[in-house]
Amino acid sequence: MRTTPALGATAVLVVALLSASCGADDDTGETNATAGGTSAATAEATTTTTSSSTSATAVAAPPPPVPSVPLRPSDPADGTSPLGSGCNPGGDVLPDGTWFGVLEEVDPTSGSVGLDLGCFFVGDAANAAAAEAGGEVPVNNDYFVSNVNPMVFDVAVWPNAVVLLVVPGSSDVSVAGTGAGAAASIPSSPLPMVWLQITDGRAIVVQQQYLP
Repeated sequence: MRTTPALGATAVLVVALLSASCGADDDTGETNATAGGTSAATAEATTTTTSSSTSATAVAAPPPPVPSVPLRPSDPADGTSPLGSGCNPGGDVLPDGTWFGVLEEVDPTSGSVGLDLGCFFVGDAANAAAAEAGGEVPVNNDYFVSNVNPMVFDVAVWPNAVVLLVVPGSSDVSVAGTGAGAAASIPSSPLPMVWLQITDGRAIVVQQQYLP
């Protein structure tokens, strides 16, 4: 019996099978590469679309409601502290609170005002602050103003912020308008002393301080 031809046929069959297998692997590799490229492109397109959609749906926070006016800054019970939130915020940004100072600038275009922060004392605290500063004691008209912070703070103003002016000849106030532009109506003489109520990082009230 001749076995050599049979082995030869088997060898040819094995080679054929191996060649077919390699061809299938090559096709599969190409298909996988193509599929991978399609997946990457799809992922990139999806990411871009999602990012654009997120940006388009982002909206600004609504302004807070205007608080009850006129403002009545708190009077500390320690007999030494100024009215309101004080006069030393400990940084270059005024946090939420009620702050006193001189209105140095009004910028309707940017919707902001510049406040030279000051301290407003009344009663015993006014006399104590005046004595410490070497001023006359007792103080006139029961109040004393000082400026221990040279910074002028740039404060953004809410569009619906109310601006209040002192009614001439009284201690009452009236509404002058809304927004940063209305703050320009605060008289500059003798000094445009004001209170700012800051809520969510912006002034929601700008109120002229009455001086007897």
